[in-house]
Amino acid sequence: MEVINEEIIKKIANDENIKESQINAVLTMLQDEKTVAFIARYRKEATGGLDEEQIRKISDLYEYGVNLAKRKE
Repeated sequence: MEVINEEIIKKIANDENIKESQINAVLTMLQDEKTVAFIARYRKEATGGLDEEQIRKISDLYEYGVNLAKRKE
């Protein structure tokens, strides 16, 4: 992943009813090459208790949003 896109984060936050701070924390850890399982188990305080499914969904939705933005350009 590259620089975090705030517009995509806001859309995910609204669509999934998750705080932007939680999404930022997840994306930052994923950029630092932490695994979804590691984040879900050992970084609950940073993610606000998101489970593996929610973390994976954030990752997938963000990646989709970035790819869609690139295609629009």
